[in-house]
Amino acid sequence: MKVKPLFPNPKDFSIENYFRKYGIDDIKEFINPTGKYLDSPTKYENMDKGVEFVKQLEQYNTIYIVQDSDCDGIFSAALTHIFLEHLGMRDIKVLFHTGKQHGLSDDIMEQISDDCEFLIIPDAGSNDIEQCKELSERGIKILILDHHEVETENPYAIVINNQSSPNVTNKDLCGTGVVFKFVSHYMGGAAWYNDSIGFVAIANIADSMSMASYENRTFNEFGLDLIQHPFIRAMYKEFVRGNIITPKDIGWSIAPKFNAVCRGNNQELKQAIFEAMTLQRSDYDELIVRLKEAHSEQSAETARLFAKTKDNIAFRGKVGLQIIESSPYTGLVANKILSHTHLPILLLHDTGDGYAGSARSPVDLRKTLQDSGLVDFAQGHERAFGVSFPKDGAADFLTYLDGLALDCEPVEEVVIDTDTVLDIPDDMYRFAAEYKELFGSDVPEPKVCLRTKVREKDIKAIGKNGIKFKVGMTDVIKWVTNEELRDSLQGEHEVEIIGVPNLNEWNGRTFRQIIVEKIEVL
Repeated sequence: MKVKPLFPNPKDFSIENYFRKYGIDDIKEFINPTGKYLDSPTKYENMDKGVEFVKQLEQYNTIYIVQDSDCDGIFSAALTHIFLEHLGMRDIKVLFHTGKQHGLSDDIMEQISDDCEFLIIPDAGSNDIEQCKELSERGIKILILDHHEVETENPYAIVINNQSSPNVTNKDLCGTGVVFKFVSHYMGGAAWYNDSIGFVAIANIADSMSMASYENRTFNEFGLDLIQHPFIRAMYKEFVRGNIITPKDIGWSIAPKFNAVCRGNNQELKQAIFEAMTLQRSDYDELIVRLKEAHSEQSAETARLFAKTKDNIAFRGKVGLQIIESSPYTGLVANKILSHTHLPILLLHDTGDGYAGSARSPVDLRKTLQDSGLVDFAQGHERAFGVSFPKDGAADFLTYLDGLALDCEPVEEVVIDTDTVLDIPDDMYRFAAEYKELFGSDVPEPKVCLRTKVREKDIKAIGKNGIKFKVGMTDVIKWVTNEELRDSLQGEHEVEIIGVPNLNEWNGRTFRQIIVEKIEVL
C-alpha cells in the first residue's frame, strides 16, 4: 500500500497539529463552536427577492415543491413545507421523482399542472434554464434554493445559491442549509423551528459536505444530538448505537435508508416518509420497517446487477467501461465494481444519442475527464461523479482513455507510518475516542499504517466474520473479512495494516485497539 504520513516523526503529532493539517486553525472554535463563523443570510445574493416572492403567497395559492431525489432533497423540501405551513399556506403540493433524477427532469415537468402558481425548488434547479423558461411562460413564479455549481445565469427564476453568492464563505453548505438561511432571514432570526438546525446537520453529512467548515461544524454541534424531531429520534433509537451522534452514524446508518427510498419507484412510500418528516403522521415504527425493507431491496438489486456486470467489464487503458440496463442503483453497483477491480469504472446507459451514467475511481478522475473536452459533463466529486459523452464522439473518447496515464494505486493518508506499535502516541488513542463527533468529510479519523508479524494461532474469530489479534498490548480488530483474507493469514506472516487507533471501555477497564480498514499480507 502507498502511504503518505502526515507526521514522518511521530513525536510531531498533536491534536492541534492534526487539525491544522486540514486547514483548521481556530481549534478552540472548531471543538466547541460558538457560531463565530456563521454566514449571515444577508450575504446571499437575491435573498430580498426571495422574501418578496414569499410575501406574494396567500393562503389559498397553489404552491408546488419539488423534492429532489436524495437525503438533502428530503430534508430541504420538508423544511420548506414546514415553513410554508407555519405561514398559513394550505394548498401545498409536493412532487417526487420516479427514480434518481434531479431538478426539473421530464418526470417532474409532467407533474406540474396548470393549477401551479408558485414553484419552489430546494436543493436543485439552478441550471434548469430551459425548463424554467417553459414554466415562466406558463405564468409560474419560481424560487430556487440551491447549493450546486451555477453554470449560467437563470433569468426565469429567483436563484438563491451559496455558490453564486461571492460574499458567502461557506461553499460547502447543503441545499437544506440554503433553505435554513432563507427561512432565518425571512423570520428575522426568530427561533421558529428549533429542529431546523438538526435538519441542516444531517443533510450536510448525507451530501458529503465538508466537515472542515466552521459553519458546518456549528450545525453539527447544535443539531445532531439536540434534534427532537420524533421521526428522527425514532430512527436514532433503531439504527444508532452510543449516546453521541456522529457524522459516521449519519453517513452509515441514517442517510442510506432515506436514499434507498429516493432511488426506488415506490411513490407511496416517498409520500409517507415526507409526511413523517413534516409531522403529518406518526406511525414511525411501521415506517422504519418499510425503510429497512427498501434498503434491503436496494442491496439485493445492487448485488444482482453487480453479479451480472463484474465479469464483463471492457477496459480502455486502466479505465473499465460497461453498458448496463438503466437503473437508479448504477452508482452503488459502480462502488462494488471499484472494490472488486481497484480500477476506475464507468457504468453507462444508452441514452439514444449518447451514453451517461456513474463513474467511480480510486484516484482523482473527474476533472481529468471534464478537461478532455470529450464529455458532455463530468459532475460531482473527484472520485464519484456522473458522466456523459456523445455517441458521435465515443471513438475519440475511448482512444483518449487508451492513452490516459493513470497511477491507480491510491495513496493512503495516515498520521504515522511505523513498524512498531510503540510509536503510536497515547494521545492518538484518546483523540479518536474522545473527538469522534468531529470527524467526517475532509476531516478523516486519524489513521496509522503499522507493519507487524501475525501468527494464525493468535488470531481469534469475533462477530459474524471478524478477526482479532494482539500487537503488544493493543487489540487489532477487523470487523469484516472474507475467505480470501482469512486463508492468506494461515501460518505466520508479515502484514501491513491501516486502521484507526481507539480506546474501548469494558467492565471498568480501558483497552487500546486499532480498528482495521485495510490489511495486506506482505
